[in-house]
Amino acid sequence: MSGKNDNFNNETAPLNFEQLVELYNKETALELLAMSVTESEQLINQIIDALAQKDKVTAMMQTHQLKGLAGTMTIHEMSKLCKQLEDNLKQDNWLEADSSSALLKNVFFQVQKYVTSIEK
Repeated sequence: MSGKNDNFNNETAPLNFEQLVELYNKETALELLAMSVTESEQLINQIIDALAQKDKVTAMMQTHQLKGLAGTMTIHEMSKLCKQLEDNLKQDNWLEADSSSALLKNVFFQVQKYVTSIEK
């Protein structure tokens, strides 16, 4: 399987599966993506909780960790949104931080859907 399916193509896929396969191999790439989805979900939930509590330090730490994970797994839109969220937090712009976290969650759902589709 090349990472293509009925719902996604190279332009619409939220990550570069072919690049991950080149770096690792197909089986390892799938395992890493599955673990990354689980970890990303946990980090996003922690970020949302930290934002609700106005806990800037925790939100920054978890966002930074998610940004690195997303970059490593070629999830560039998620990485970009994490950077945006970090900037919002540095400026104490909680309204924009909430907006960025909502966008982040939407990208996560696309990643989750994509990973599920390539695991089949």
